[in-house]
Amino acid sequence: MSSAAPAPPIPAPAVLSRCVAVLLALLCAAPFADSDTTWYAFDDEPKYRNVFARDPRLDSKLLPININNHWGLTDQRGVIIALPRFDWTDYGYDGLARAMLDGKTGFIVGDGDWYIPPTFDWVDRFENDFAVFRHRGRYGFIDQRGRVKLKPEAEGLLRFREQTAVAMLGGKVGYLNRNMEWTIPPRFASARSFHDGRAAVQYFTDEGVPGNWGFIDRRGEPLWTDDSGRVLELGDYNDGRAKVLVGSAADDPSGEALWGYLDQRYELVIQPRFRSARDFTDEVAAVELGSDGWGYIRRDGSWTITPQFDDADDFDDRLAMIRHNGLYGYIDKAGRTGLYPQFRGAEPFLFGYARVARDQSFAYVHESGYVLWDPLVAQRRIVRDTLVDATAGAQIQRQVAAGDTVERYLYRKIPEWRPQAPIPYEPEFRYEEKLPPPPRGGLIEVIEDADDTDVIERTEPTETLKPETNERDPSPSPPQPDENTTPTPAPPDATP
Repeated sequence: MSSAAPAPPIPAPAVLSRCVAVLLALLCAAPFADSDTTWYAFDDEPKYRNVFARDPRLDSKLLPININNHWGLTDQRGVIIALPRFDWTDYGYDGLARAMLDGKTGFIVGDGDWYIPPTFDWVDRFENDFAVFRHRGRYGFIDQRGRVKLKPEAEGLLRFREQTAVAMLGGKVGYLNRNMEWTIPPRFASARSFHDGRAAVQYFTDEGVPGNWGFIDRRGEPLWTDDSGRVLELGDYNDGRAKVLVGSAADDPSGEALWGYLDQRYELVIQPRFRSARDFTDEVAAVELGSDGWGYIRRDGSWTITPQFDDADDFDDRLAMIRHNGLYGYIDKAGRTGLYPQFRGAEPFLFGYARVARDQSFAYVHESGYVLWDPLVAQRRIVRDTLVDATAGAQIQRQVAAGDTVERYLYRKIPEWRPQAPIPYEPEFRYEEKLPPPPRGGLIEVIEDADDTDVIERTEPTETLKPETNERDPSPSPPQPDENTTPTPAPPDATP
């Protein structure tokens, strides 16, 4: 990334702070804790000026911006480093961010240059050196040079975690290693990624239908299996706890399936009494207690924040996102400090910032309430903030080559409004480490691609995908990696 001159002061974000500061100051009696609740107002006071001191490590973590449905990137100082010329951009992990242009996805670096050209109909972000991509309804892996390491033959594929990736082939789920070889052959009806050396799996019955759940080790050997038949689903181990969905007993057919938690000895340490539950993070978990709503419990099952929210997410950094009376805000573990629920859309904190929205545009806020990015402010200052950077100047030249004009930027005109292109990606916090994937759902509404139907469409298996059956192992042979092939774009008539 090119070196940039210091960014000019960020103006007070009038849009986000309007009608908020006075309201927030009166909220000491908010119901989110037993004691008074302190809500930070959105302001731009000098005491927050040094929160974003320059740190070279921040260059690898980039934030997407959207101006009139033209997308770009900003760094963690609020300086635009990739001008808004894309159909969509993702967060930048380790200096690489997904970007869409003309319906195809590739990867860009911080200044907006293509690192991997946009040739994919769908591709996940990189995790542990590999990214899942989809081609004609099948999934494979690419490396960070854009080379295909696993041909798109799998029916489902998850990110690598603890040196293994969950893969589905022939209707069965197993685990691949980084050499794209089966380390645990596909034989499960459902499976989750490894956490702390254990993975939750669901076995097939003798009749070939999904049966009991249990945990396996890295060799695929059983660690624990439910013999009661009442366990309907298992979660991942985090903080020594794994959530478990327990169905009603045989003598209580009208009972509701409820969530509880197992300890590391697979004992039910928190009895099933929750309608919904999330994994433990930082020693607390968000749970839903019937009509009382969502709250947070400790590892012993006691309440740290009593149920009162419409919805609640995990704690990221210091704060957790909640929804109250239809609006989103953020609280700490004691429920005493946060950003008051006032947003129609929101996402959890990532890289120290949370994306919040009052309408179709969004901004970024720090946990202190400082607004890093306000789209309306950006529309007035986009060029003045970035023309001092040689990187931005290079981007303008690329825009000129693409048919734009320098005058468009020199006169500080914002990009003209256009309809938002379909985005086939969900927010990062919705990512599920499970195959087959669970039904969609979450805390915020996202743009769905109505034409994205190949998630449920399956092509006929090729010769390489046919199971090689024998008496010892009826599992299909793994898809073979291709060291030198680059991804082939789908033809125009292919399903995206």
